[in-house]
Amino acid sequence: MSRAVVLLQLGGPDTPEAIEPFLANLFADPYTIPLPWWLKPFQPRLARVVAKRRAPLVADLYRHMGGASPILANTVAQARALEAELACRGASVPVHVAMRCWHPLTEHVVDNLLAARAREVTLLPLYPQESSATTGSAVARFEEVSRERGAPWEIRVARSYPVEPGYVAAIRETVHEALARFENPGQAVILFSAHSLPMVIVAAGDPYPEQIAATRAAVEAGLGLPNRTALSFQSQAGPVKWLGPTTHDAISALAGQGVRDLLLVPLGFVSEHLETLYEMDVLYGEHARSLGMRFERAAAPGTHPAFIGALADVVARHV
Repeated sequence: MSRAVVLLQLGGPDTPEAIEPFLANLFADPYTIPLPWWLKPFQPRLARVVAKRRAPLVADLYRHMGGASPILANTVAQARALEAELACRGASVPVHVAMRCWHPLTEHVVDNLLAARAREVTLLPLYPQESSATTGSAVARFEEVSRERGAPWEIRVARSYPVEPGYVAAIRETVHEALARFENPGQAVILFSAHSLPMVIVAAGDPYPEQIAATRAAVEAGLGLPNRTALSFQSQAGPVKWLGPTTHDAISALAGQGVRDLLLVPLGFVSEHLETLYEMDVLYGEHARSLGMRFERAAAPGTHPAFIGALADVVARHV
């Protein structure tokens, strides 16, 4: 039986010209941007209008990273590392990358799998904590395109892995590495920052908040450090109510309490991209320093061997 693994990720614009169509795809996704039923028929049109207006602002952010997102290159590196790890374990399984909002889009990957005569496909979202806005959207799109193409394969889905030992170990190691940059590591406050979620999705029973809390607890349990910790949420946009507190407000509150050493730790982000390289490093870094703080940021897991091993363990349970 021909098997394949597909890493599911959001994607990002690979050129300045791709920013507007990427945003249009993002805003048109009903899982990511849930609209009232009476507006749903107009969502694609509204998405194009909003994307056109926001594209110049977003382009300014991407200029800090050379005009494009590094998420595809980073995700391909994770795919190659996972493929190599699986091969070391005796499983010769190709690993593909499918992006929800930009190339390589799901349609392209499905066509490649059809050409390869795949009969069993394991979907591995690069979202350790499940949400309808991320995992739900990516999986639904893959299943939809598979049906449209008449794909013959069985689909297996690794929906979440918030406390997978290797994933948790990788975060702990990045925390230890970053703390070592402080003069007094034990005095630094560790602020975990996760992507926020509209409260309307939370109220519908989304598992994301509980799984973020579970990851945080698992990481803390094995740190063996005296450091105080806190949790915040970032990347809120628009007038709707979001899961909080915001990372900006959390940094302000900690500074008001006399905290002078701050370590920001990405929670749920598994590779470096706009939210880590710009939002964390630039916006939150500048905010913390303006309040008199020494600021450091832990790296995302990326291709950390423990994280790649965790992905391989997850795949092994589904293949």
